[in-house]
Amino acid sequence: MARRPTSRSRIRAPRRPVGVEWLEPRQVLASLVAVGSEIGATSQPFIKLVNAETGAVVAQTLAFESAFRGGVQAVMGDVDANGTQEIIAFSGPGRIAEVRVFEQIVSGSTTTLSELTAYRTQPFGPNYRFGVSGTVGDVDGDNRADFIAIASRGPGRVNVFRSIAAADPVSDVPYRSFTAFSPTFNGGGSVAAIDLGTYSAGVRTSSTPDGKVEIAVGSGGGLAPIVKVYDVSSAPAVVAQVRPFTAGQIGGVTVSAGRYDGDATEDLVIAGRRGFGGLVEIYNGAAPATRLARFNAFAGLARPNAPVSIAGIDRNGDGRIDGFAATQGDPGGTYGMVELGQAGNRIGSFTTVAGPLAVGAPRTPYTFVTTPSGLQYRDITLGTGPVPTAGQTIQAHYTGWLVDGTKFDSSRDRGTPFSFTLGAGQVIAGWDEAFAVMPVGTRRTLVIPANLAYGSSARPGIPANSTLVFDVELLSTT
Repeated sequence: MARRPTSRSRIRAPRRPVGVEWLEPRQVLASLVAVGSEIGATSQPFIKLVNAETGAVVAQTLAFESAFRGGVQAVMGDVDANGTQEIIAFSGPGRIAEVRVFEQIVSGSTTTLSELTAYRTQPFGPNYRFGVSGTVGDVDGDNRADFIAIASRGPGRVNVFRSIAAADPVSDVPYRSFTAFSPTFNGGGSVAAIDLGTYSAGVRTSSTPDGKVEIAVGSGGGLAPIVKVYDVSSAPAVVAQVRPFTAGQIGGVTVSAGRYDGDATEDLVIAGRRGFGGLVEIYNGAAPATRLARFNAFAGLARPNAPVSIAGIDRNGDGRIDGFAATQGDPGGTYGMVELGQAGNRIGSFTTVAGPLAVGAPRTPYTFVTTPSGLQYRDITLGTGPVPTAGQTIQAHYTGWLVDGTKFDSSRDRGTPFSFTLGAGQVIAGWDEAFAVMPVGTRRTLVIPANLAYGSSARPGIPANSTLVFDVELLSTT
């Protein structure tokens, strides 16, 4: 039974005023992840923005007071609807449980993290000090990521707070509040935002994602592993349930979500905590009983039974998970973060962020425009120049991937733009169609079906009948 909502405690502070820099367009690539020190870490409570493909630390800051050693979970989401991912920090045990929000400020090649203090929230009141974890996601369809918090101790108490356009940007009373597990259970849990379709009062009315997230709750230590998914469109109701791994593995699980397979529904990514041997399982959001993948994130490394934290990354911008960033959460761990391919294969290991860590990435439910031919695109940056006409020479930069994230070509890597005549059949049909409606200065992600690419013909690095993903930028026309 859901607990009666209670008022949250707020720490009020003025929000940064709107200025010129605040209104400038900024970007967060989907291969950037947020990393925080795990519970039990001996280091200070830093949060870091890390490139998941290189291990480079892009920015970092203290999330809480420097003497705090209870750990910090970091996730990413756009809580203020400005088009940029903020970093959201949840404090571990040993202090009043609190949520803080940090914006990215980009100046040239330098990124800094600056706290938006008006968002400071104590989701379980001023007397709860046993740690909180959480996520963000739009629960009410207003295009703002809302706050979803779960107590790290207890029966899986979840409080949801709306993010609103106001001087006090977080509602004082929970939008929804519920308890996921038995009242006698004390192991807490983890949460993820996931869009499984359209729901009304616990009933699925359409398989089409509606932009309003459901809430997945994974069990903490002490229970046979289970993940419950709640519709919170009205009174919270369980609408899906997964029992991953085996019943005897009771070290707890962490849960995240994203589009892993080819359908429009987001899928569940479930990682074992202590004693699971680094196992990760992925379940189909459209049919939650169906397991899509299973792999060991830390096979061959020391401390394989350490808790695993994993986040799906979208390297090619097509809205699907094509790789993972994973960390271990045991004190004494030295392996930092690993980069995995879509199938869980090890690509790289980075000690730049070594130690017991937790990792989080932005969700990637991008909205694409689909043309009558089947071409899909979404604009990363919309240019202000003229739209080219047939016969003009196009100067463009591009990077191309297969749908599994394998890069096959890039003019950017060569440092030389690519030129072609628009409409002359010098490029694949999907390119001619896409560039014909792009203003100069536009940067766009294209998803091109095989019939608009190379069809049944194979090319170097491109198997026959391949759907291709491109990041293209129209530089100029002549």
